Amino acid sequence: MTGHPEHNAIYCTWDDRSRLQMSKTAAEWKIFKKGLGEKLGKNLKEPRLTWAAEYIDEHGDKLVRSSGNLAIAFQSNSFEY
Repeated sequence: MTGHPEHNAIYCTWDDRSRLQMSKTAAEWKIFKKGLGEKLGKNLKEPRLTWAAEYIDEHGDKLVRSSGNLAIAFQSNSFEY
């Protein structure tokens, strides 16, 4: 990644744990999005908002935990300048 020409490039050195957690989190987001879409329904003019809210309430915590684990994994890595 590069930015201003007077600054050095930044190289991200993600370890295996970070890449694995990124894959897990991406997969969980994909599953969540699919499930939420199913609850909302196909009629965009009349989405089933109550069903969607219940789905978020039931499945949102898992997504928050996974995203938190991803943040922790990335914070434990170092960036080289």
